[in-house]
Amino acid sequence: MPGAASAGARDIPLGVRRRARRLAWVYLIVAVGLVVWTVFSLYVAHRVGRRVRERAYPGHVTGPHPPVPDRPEAHPVPPAGSSAPAELPPEK
Repeated sequence: MPGAASAGARDIPLGVRRRARRLAWVYLIVAVGLVVWTVFSLYVAHRVGRRVRERAYPGHVTGPHPPVPDRPEAHPVPPAGSSAPAELPPEK
């Protein structure tokens, strides 16, 4: 009986079918909106958390490591014949 399902749908009044179709579209739009909202909230939470960590631990690197400057004082070399590590330059 392939026509049985469509025959049952014809028994539903036209106004009810239209309202059901509109309601289905409303639910679809709300669902898409919630997915976007869930994405925009997790992203915001991630950024806020990162900012809080940066301010709580100012010396701690939370992202990719900064590039090493290409200056001689950035790479101290110990004096010849010395096993002691070289002194670091003073902080500016």
